[in-house]
Amino acid sequence: MKYQQLLLALDLQHDATHLIQRAAKLAQRLDAELTLLSVIPSVVERESAATSVWQLKQQGIDYLTHITSALPCHIRRYQIEAGDVVLQLQCAVRELHPDLVLLGHRHMTGLLSGLHNTLVAQLLPTAGVDILLLDEDAPFWSSPLHFTVALGLEEGDFALLLRANALARKLDAQLTVVHVVEPLAEAHLAIELEQSSMSWLTAALDQAEHKLADWMARLPTSPPRWRVQQGEAAVVLQQHLEQTRDALLIMGAGQTGHHHLTTGAHLAQLLKLRGDLLIIQ
Repeated sequence: MKYQQLLLALDLQHDATHLIQRAAKLAQRLDAELTLLSVIPSVVERESAATSVWQLKQQGIDYLTHITSALPCHIRRYQIEAGDVVLQLQCAVRELHPDLVLLGHRHMTGLLSGLHNTLVAQLLPTAGVDILLLDEDAPFWSSPLHFTVALGLEEGDFALLLRANALARKLDAQLTVVHVVEPLAEAHLAIELEQSSMSWLTAALDQAEHKLADWMARLPTSPPRWRVQQGEAAVVLQQHLEQTRDALLIMGAGQTGHHHLTTGAHLAQLLKLRGDLLIIQ
């Protein structure tokens, strides 16, 4: 997989210096161009009667020009817009055709306040673009790099595995594959089929082991580490990241039979975690 055009969406009501630096270093490692977009939310327009939108835009351009003067990557353009944050970001994605949109997920007000509930539901399906949520408090990735990808077991999830594995190879990172079997979900299925919930859970764990082993054998390169765990997916992934301190969690955005392993099911919880989250379309 190749990310050649990165779009960094910024909330300039907060100090964005570290976020911009992280995005620039990532662009450098990917040999990609970086576009910086900031949206002046409608509420700010209304509250800034003494300052015209043009002045706000000029202040934003001046700030970005100063901050990016020594960045180690190629800056494609700066763009300052005003209005609805989600709509403006969607327009920018359609106009600029980025491969990857970068957001700072700890901007809990301003830019992301309008995106928390609509990120997966609106932006990903309409734009067809991957999103990387960067932790503004985290340092830039350093070697040795470790990534985790959370997978379901449908054929579309194998495509997600291929893309995650390719990105890990590109960045010389060790990849861990995690599939979570949720006992409660399996118990519900067993009850519907009038079978023992314990035997159904054991069968689900065995099926997952065999499926992942088959996928590992189909990879064009040496297989990454992989594991099948049981529990509530959000809790399991949180504990995994806390124990391993992996730099990046990769998840799919699509709606599948394993909805508990898609980003939409856990966005609110995942935003509370330290570290970075890549949502692959």
